[in-house]
Amino acid sequence: MFLAGLWHGAAWTFVIWGLLHGFFLAAHAVLRKAGLTPPWVWLNRTVTFLLVCSLFVIFRSPSVAVAGDVLGPMFGLNGLDSAAQLGALLPVKFALMMAALLLFVNVAPNTWQIKLRPRLWQGMAAGVGARWRS
Repeated sequence: MFLAGLWHGAAWTFVIWGLLHGFFLAAHAVLRKAGLTPPWVWLNRTVTFLLVCSLFVIFRSPSVAVAGDVLGPMFGLNGLDSAAQLGALLPVKFALMMAALLLFVNVAPNTWQIKLRPRLWQGMAAGVGARWRS
């Protein structure tokens, strides 16, 4: 993962993103072998979702300082006063959006669970359409 971070660029944000991804993957492998991972799939997916979202903040930030400025309020390090100044509905909308995303992550089928069964007429229509366009 460190090399994947370097592949994206030589900025510190990419290096930190790669190192943290590698650390969390290794930690999960060690915890899984020791039998210390939670037995609930929904909790594992939620933790993974939150970690990946947090690490993408680092990945997309122009600098480590900006990443820290974004991650601080995400983890509540600025207190509740800053949320109150933004308006009472903003935290509610954010909480609803996060709940909807977590529900989607836990309910939507994985790509290996989706089984496509194309029909003959669909293949013929795609072939005619491809021939007609060229």
